[in-house]
Amino acid sequence: MFGPIVIPRRVGFSKRCDRCGLLYPKKSARCTHCAELSDPALEMLQRRMAGARKRYANLAKVFALVALLLLVSLLLIR
Repeated sequence: MFGPIVIPRRVGFSKRCDRCGLLYPKKSARCTHCAELSDPALEMLQRRMAGARKRYANLAKVFALVALLLLVSLLLIR
């Protein structure tokens, strides 16, 4: 249902790629995500990442709704 949990790298040791927009290590000379990709493959990567961001945003909305429901139920119980 959901993809693997990705732990983001520390921002201080990463920089953003101008081509794909993802973070990659500063030690690398080229982006580790898109350096070997053609333009059509890059577009596919960007669409996949946009879909992942949308799924995570929807998941955040679900968690916020659950937290709100728990808060309301706790207030009603008192």
